[in-house]
Amino acid sequence: MAPVISLGSGALHVYLRPELTVIEREGREVGKWDLEGRPLSLQTEGTYFRRGISHRCMVRGRFERTGRILTGEEAASFLERTARLASEAERLLHEDGEGASLSDAARRIAKIRSVGRGELEEEGRRFLDIYRPVPILPPDRLLSFVIQVTEGCPWNRCSFCGLYPDTPFRVGSEEDLAAHVQAALALFGEGIRIRNSLFLGDGDPFVLPDRRLLSLVDRIRGELEAVEARGGPMPASKEIDSFARISSLRGRSAGDWARYRERGFRRLYIGVETGDAELCRILQKPGSLSDLPATVERIHQAGLGVGLIFLVGVGGERFRESHREKTVRLLQAVPLRPADLVYLSPFVLHPETAYATWAAQEGIAPLSRAEAAEEAKRIASGAIAAGVPAKAAYYPLEHFVY
Repeated sequence: MAPVISLGSGALHVYLRPELTVIEREGREVGKWDLEGRPLSLQTEGTYFRRGISHRCMVRGRFERTGRILTGEEAASFLERTARLASEAERLLHEDGEGASLSDAARRIAKIRSVGRGELEEEGRRFLDIYRPVPILPPDRLLSFVIQVTEGCPWNRCSFCGLYPDTPFRVGSEEDLAAHVQAALALFGEGIRIRNSLFLGDGDPFVLPDRRLLSLVDRIRGELEAVEARGGPMPASKEIDSFARISSLRGRSAGDWARYRERGFRRLYIGVETGDAELCRILQKPGSLSDLPATVERIHQAGLGVGLIFLVGVGGERFRESHREKTVRLLQAVPLRPADLVYLSPFVLHPETAYATWAAQEGIAPLSRAEAAEEAKRIASGAIAAGVPAKAAYYPLEHFVY
């Protein structure tokens, strides 16, 4: 158990966890920092703030499922609040004397206090030298260490998607990948210890043939092992997850997937979007929904799990009922397991997309946020009633920061 230090007669508590530092003020304010002293989050009585390695910051209400990205002034205010909390802890440490645990806490808080806004802004610029923007991760993988084996999406023609508008699909060499991994590790530094898995980006690395992709994965693992052998910091787990598309997965056998499992793959997140074939055609999703059950079965045979992602509210009122019913029917047909996930993501209309043009021509308005939330509940309830064993969860996109 991590040491807990009470300061100022219990006014503040400092938790020295192996991967991060937590400062709590009387249960009303909780700040978290990584081991490089960078602020990660701040939770108050009604609001939650988070900062990413990209230096983008977000906020949401504690009981709200959505959030928003902070403006520059708002982000500065959030960072100033974390700095004040650390400053108070530093003052109380000096007042409370010395001791082994107090000295450890003092070293950590001194590190936190040494990181100013200028350093954080420079980190954001370094991030853009190392990464293409990371537009989204599954909710359970928000603390993954992203490695961009590919950049962009190999399809990038889904009518509704605005995630990779200006990112042409690219696959670098093994040397490019090795340099990317080394630069990313250097950017995170000791902060990498809070990262709980590896996530291969971007949209769908499985468009590559197995020989090529497995070779790149082997190069990643080799780079990580070399750093670890030198005593460098590592993610808490080196299990691997990735996004994928039905069209890229369907041709692989259980034996093919076993080679991925041997290298640490754990779960594939598949953007299905809907169980309605007509709506799927409008969304211009590649692949056939009929391939999904057999594809998931082969993935399971190799010991891997899946996360299936569906849009909620897409198609508006016209497709509302058929989208719900056929999505539940598809979930019932797929051999899901209790460890699998079903994510229900409220549809966000991007004005410049082909879908937006089609919807305007057809007079189809998006469902309201409340209506989409209600549809998510109905899909989840329908899946439970149909005996689907996988857990369903909400997956909003608006407040993501990496």
